[in-house]
Amino acid sequence: MPKISIIVPVYNVENYLKKCLDSIVNQTFKDIEIILINDGSTDNSLNICKEYAKKDHRIRLINKPNGGLSSARNVGIDLSTGEYLGFVDSDDWIALNMYEKLYNLCKIFNADISQCKYIRNNEQKLNTPLRIEIFNGINVLNQIFVNKMFTIIIWNKLYKKELFKDIRFPIGKFHEDEFTIHHILYNSNSLVSSNEQLYFYRINPNGIMESKFNLSKLDAINAFEDRLSLIKKIGDKNLYYRALKQYKGILINRYIMLYENWNASSSYRKAKKNIEYKFKNNFIKFLHNPHETFWSKIRIILFGISPTCAIKLTKIILNVICRG
Repeated sequence: MPKISIIVPVYNVENYLKKCLDSIVNQTFKDIEIILINDGSTDNSLNICKEYAKKDHRIRLINKPNGGLSSARNVGIDLSTGEYLGFVDSDDWIALNMYEKLYNLCKIFNADISQCKYIRNNEQKLNTPLRIEIFNGINVLNQIFVNKMFTIIIWNKLYKKELFKDIRFPIGKFHEDEFTIHHILYNSNSLVSSNEQLYFYRINPNGIMESKFNLSKLDAINAFEDRLSLIKKIGDKNLYYRALKQYKGILINRYIMLYENWNASSSYRKAKKNIEYKFKNNFIKFLHNPHETFWSKIRIILFGISPTCAIKLTKIILNVICRG
């Protein structure tokens, strides 16, 4: 049984795939299995995967009809045999010692999850002193809200496989990491975080995070509702108030996105009304949240009275401030 299973969903990335796979097969940590899930690629990605699978016995290649990122990751989890799980997106690449460092962090600090920082492909790597933070118990889940070093994304981390025992990524949803990360952290007893930049994220203009607005970006609202529901069951008031503030923020953020990318279709009108309903339904909770500042509460009141007027007023104020 390998120590680490590295799961790589592959879909139409022929221009980037070799760089990704080279960075994985040449890891300094050798006791790995590499699970490539070709998710119905229509370019040369499958042939590239076959080429690498022939040369490296640690590679397992799965070819399946297109089902999306979550579907591919779930197949990888189901087939994995490692003690730990790692995820790499196939248009990204990783430092050659990333998994050695993450594995050692887990072992040294007896952690269920280890995390490194990532760097975008258009950024320069920072030379900063090494900083390691360790979190235990409820403080693991708390990192979503309070720790700037913590990132919601799945792929810059190493996980004990047992954390995924009852967890899979949601099919047919965008922002799949947002839906999943709080459940993983809740299952975890300990997390160790390093500020070393070991994962290289390629900015893809066609990806959901970089693309122009579409209604799929509203899936984040459902993810935050799921997070709020989980934390409500836990019963920790501080966590709940932080999650409530985060939920309020995503409602306003997505409403602004709708406003700035408006079209008069029925789906947009329905989405607008849905956000307005959710905000009004939670208005009193938002307003009485002790984690909100005075000015945040003013914004909540304005948004509750008239979301569009609140947006226009905010823009006017910002323009005045910018003009000095």
